[in-house]
Order: sequence, then C-alpha cells, then structure tokens
Amino acid sequence: MGFKQRKIIGHRKQLEIIAKSINSGKVFPVWIFSGADGIGKTSVAYKFAKCLLADLDSVNENLDIPDDSKIHNWVDNRTHPDFFVMDGASSSIDEARILMGKVCKAPSLSKRRVVIIENADRLNKNICNSLLKILEEPPRDTVFILVCANVGGMPITLLSRAIKLKFSPLSQAEVELALSLFDVGNASVLASIADGSVGDALYLHENNGVDLFQNFLNAFSSDYETSNKVVKHIISNKLCDNFSLIKQLIIRVLKIYTDTITEIKVDDHFSEFIGRVSIDREMKKVLQVISNLNRGEALMLDKNGLVAEAFEIFFERYEI
Repeated sequence: MGFKQRKIIGHRKQLEIIAKSINSGKVFPVWIFSGADGIGKTSVAYKFAKCLLADLDSVNENLDIPDDSKIHNWVDNRTHPDFFVMDGASSSIDEARILMGKVCKAPSLSKRRVVIIENADRLNKNICNSLLKILEEPPRDTVFILVCANVGGMPITLLSRAIKLKFSPLSQAEVELALSLFDVGNASVLASIADGSVGDALYLHENNGVDLFQNFLNAFSSDYETSNKVVKHIISNKLCDNFSLIKQLIIRVLKIYTDTITEIKVDDHFSEFIGRVSIDREMKKVLQVISNLNRGEALMLDKNGLVAEAFEIFFERYEI
C-alpha cells in the first residue's frame, strides 16, 4: 500500500513509547516496527523520523509537528538530506553499501540522520550481513527504523540489537475513522471487511472490493450452481489478474463462515448451515483452501484454476 498518514489512528502505546524516548533525549539507535501490512507501521515510522529530523527536544504523545513545518514535505518526498529510505524487497547489495556509506557521515541539516528500511524481513542475506556490521556499532546520531510484517523472517542477531514494537490491527471503528480522513465512501462496509488494515480498506475501495466481496459472500452461501456463475464471471472479466485482492476476499468470506459454524458469530448468510456440518471437516477444508491459495500464489500457478478449486473444495460439503 505504502501510504503515509500525518494523523495517526490507534497505536497509542507505541506512540507513547516513542514520545518518551524522544523526550528523554536518549533515542535508541535501532528500532523494529512489526505487524500486518496496512495498519500504520510505516506512517508511525515517518512521523518518528519527522520528529527526529525537526530536532524537537520534546513532543506530545501524538508526535505532532506544526503543519507549516518544511519537515513534512522534505520527509514525505524523501528530499531531506539526512533522511534515507530503503526497500528490503527490492534493494541490491550495492544500493545498501552506498546507503551505509552515506549514513556514516555527519548530518548536514539536522542533528540526526534517519534511515527507514521497509520490508526489512525480506532483506537478502548479503544485505543483512552488511547491515549487521554497521548496527553492531551504529554511527553517532543515526537512527534506524526497520519496518516489517514478520520478525520471524529476520536474523536473531539483528533482533537482539533493536527495540521491538509490535503493531496490532486496528479496530473496525479506528479503520472507519482513518478512512474518513481520505473521504472514502462505504467506509463502514470497508472497515468491516478490511481486518484492521486501513491499507487493505483503501485497496478494496480502489478495486471495487465491496461489490466483489458481496458477490463472493452470496456465492459461498448459496449453492454450487450460483458459485459456478461467480467463478465464470471472475474469469471472463480477468479479475484474477488482481489475485491478491481475490484471495483476500475469499479468505475474508471463509473467516465469516468459520465464525458461523463455530458459533462465535452467526452471520445471516451462513446460519442455515449450523447443525448440518461437521465442524472438524469444514475447518480442514477451509484451511486447505487458504493453503492452496497461498501456495498457488507463491508458485505462480494458474490463478483461474486456483479460484475455481477453492469453490470446488468448499462445496464438497454436500457430498454424502
């Protein structure tokens, strides 16, 4: 998603920890922000960077900076001479070495240099090794903020040198509030299907996700003939080209179904199935569908076939 908000919704504990660090005058040099995509980690990282580059001695718990500050544009546009961003998913070892060389120099405009490494859990081994060398003895007045989805994909030696902040998905109300800042219609519906991610909600909004979700929900809660029509519609309109969206919506529908059959939450679309299914058997099928979608995406298998297979597996419940 990659969007950054100036106003942060949620994550009060994380903001408080960062504010206390800044106000203490002793900011730790290495931070790791982890959590699901699209929930605001990167927005918090950019706001943290702005506070550091603005040379603020004290901040409130919202990390607020005056709206007329030039720091906003300098950081948002990555034009501040003491601010650097690297993408762990695409950067080469040469780019990493050039960056490491730059941060070893004294700041030119602010009192500190700030480095944000996005997708830090996807750094290749050579870049990790190069990074570890500099993180063992971080350059004076340089702060590294590593943003990732899963700390499990990062070397233990790197984790041991950082303050780790875990970010949780937002509540439905927080997602809806965040969407109001973007003047998005259907905010309440989007918030209900975005699983705590503002980024996912915006992605769904931009890709007609609400209508697609409703079609999927109707298809999974009807009969095989209806579901087959939905599959044909998706394939004929090349919607599977946006497979990450389709996969997300299928998994969201299956989550609603799982909640229903385990009686965590009874959804009108699936209520008729309660008492007619074996929960253990249905759970195995749901997990199989999700596993097949994830594996198929990773292996770049036929996307149309993966969607059709998901419905085939789901509707096996009618077999005697």
